[in-house]
Amino acid sequence: MTYQCSTSTGPFRNEYSGKIIDKRISVFESQEGSFFSNKLVIEEKSGRRFTVSVSEEIYNRAKPGMWIQKTSRGIELSLEPKTQ
Repeated sequence: MTYQCSTSTGPFRNEYSGKIIDKRISVFESQEGSFFSNKLVIEEKSGRRFTVSVSEEIYNRAKPGMWIQKTSRGIELSLEPKTQ
């Protein structure tokens, strides 16, 4: 059984917004097999960077330079930053 943790600052944040700086795939090996974790490096407007885990679908659509916003409604990708 696998559980996904949720923290306000880690890779499973509930809400965030910023510019996509980089895309990464982490590979994990265990006795049960291998699995992948799709991650995006995000830079907030303040300049602070952090990494978030995203679904394969979001990972495939995301491109460095795009803007991403995650809210309770879901994840949005855009070419321009969202105004608050």
